[in-house]
Amino acid sequence: MEPAPFAFSTAILTTGSLAVLLIPLGSSSLGSPDPLLGLPSRPGASTASLGPLNQVGETTRQGRRSLEDLLREVRAERVRTVASLLPEVTRIVAEIDDLKSSRRGPLSRAKANELFALGPGALALLVPYLEPGKEVSRQTVFRSELISDVLRQKPSATTTDALIQIAREGSLQARLGALNALESTGEPHRVAPAIIELAAGERAAGLKREAIEAMSRAAFRTLAALDDDRALAFMGEALKSSDPLLCAGALSALAGAPAESSAAQILTLLETLEDPKPVAASIADYYEKHDQLLEDPEHARALGSIAVHEATPNEPRVRMFDTIRLTDAKIGTGLKRDVAPFLDASRPDVRMAARLLMARLGDRGARKEVLQEFDDRIKQDKNSLTAYQDRATIYHEIGDWNAALRDWRVVMTQIAAEEVPRARKEPFIGISRSLARLKKFRDAASYLSQGPISVEELQKLGFDRDFREMKESRYGDVFQFGDR
Repeated sequence: MEPAPFAFSTAILTTGSLAVLLIPLGSSSLGSPDPLLGLPSRPGASTASLGPLNQVGETTRQGRRSLEDLLREVRAERVRTVASLLPEVTRIVAEIDDLKSSRRGPLSRAKANELFALGPGALALLVPYLEPGKEVSRQTVFRSELISDVLRQKPSATTTDALIQIAREGSLQARLGALNALESTGEPHRVAPAIIELAAGERAAGLKREAIEAMSRAAFRTLAALDDDRALAFMGEALKSSDPLLCAGALSALAGAPAESSAAQILTLLETLEDPKPVAASIADYYEKHDQLLEDPEHARALGSIAVHEATPNEPRVRMFDTIRLTDAKIGTGLKRDVAPFLDASRPDVRMAARLLMARLGDRGARKEVLQEFDDRIKQDKNSLTAYQDRATIYHEIGDWNAALRDWRVVMTQIAAEEVPRARKEPFIGISRSLARLKKFRDAASYLSQGPISVEELQKLGFDRDFREMKESRYGDVFQFGDR
């Protein structure tokens, strides 16, 4: 869709003291010099008495005609440019459809780069290819997703209206692609109202429930990406909604947004939620992404109350237990009392998650339970490298970093004593994790530097919970983010 023509043209006039006039294009008053010059218009007033000002008006009308001619030429040139790009776009898209693999790789990236190289004029031509077609296949879905990512990486006002239309009326795959592309729009004020409609389910007629849920989640993700007050206000209201689809959609979207924009609203939700079952997985998602919030005892206790709620399904319950355990939250005895019944849960994953959390909270009985297996293995074979390594991992998970450090050093010693020492990164990473949690950042950096660890792995470790504080210290350079 073509962008709207300029609202005004500027005529520079040199007659008398008149300097600049703004002339609305297409205005019905252009034939009358009165409104043109800012003079009061009178019905039947003669313009003959205006003398030289009539010449000014004529000059202005000529300037307007010249500008309209220029705009027509610009539009015609734009049409020619787009027409010249169409064969190339068609060729590249056909080659994407012909790729043997429907996974991202060097070939698909090369095709995306070819589309980028065509310039902004080609973007509008790409929008229709978000539709996978009547005969949907893995390859046409892949093409739709690839085109969506290209449009997202190159936001343009020339595609906004077309993307909104597809998001409202297209097939499910095309709608999801359009919503993904609109996340990076430079026009959130135009986009937000339409996306709010979609998130609220107002354009879901004829769609199955699974499709409605997928579209709602995508719409909420787009809203979270927009820097728009209306979008944030709508998500805040959605969190209070009794409709689990709206609440879960807002939670999932906010998991990908900065925590400070939603922390207070999420805390209120947890403190007032009566039935966590429909949104438990989304709550687990949110706190896995924003586990730093759990350093605040209020958030930790609120999440704990959801984790132990009888209506919470087991899978998100396990995830919540694990997320709380990995923080340094000071929760007190209340949560220990509430988690205790799950120590003997019938499901092994719930039982182990509860025991690990209780051990992390200082329960001696739970600590003994989770360590017993590894202690027995080491008693049977004091040279078992894997037993020490496994126990070191458990020590770390329950927050006994000094004990983890001792076991990792045993592993390191055993490897060094081998006739042909193996280059293993695990003990270097394990020791550095424990040292980082003990705030011995210099020593942790030293082990990371000495170990057989690739630059890519170091960069990934820089985002790990164990290295969060260290990354912000003067030893954060060890993660080599400058080499990406």
